[in-house]
Amino acid sequence: MAEVGIIQGIINAFNSDFTTSIIILIIGFLICHLLHALRYGFSGYGGVFEKIKKFFKVLFFLNI
Repeated sequence: MAEVGIIQGIINAFNSDFTTSIIILIIGFLICHLLHALRYGFSGYGGVFEKIKKFFKVLFFLNI
């Protein structure tokens, strides 16, 4: 049950002080944004170059 320990550690760190809470939220947002860019960029049809180009457009909030 290592997952419970990791989750409890994140909750304890989140409750410790304001700066740590903000850092955890920023890291969480960046991880979710990266996963969304990976999923959206490499889905569908097209060659590898088009998929990589689409991934970076989504990752850096460029107009698609």
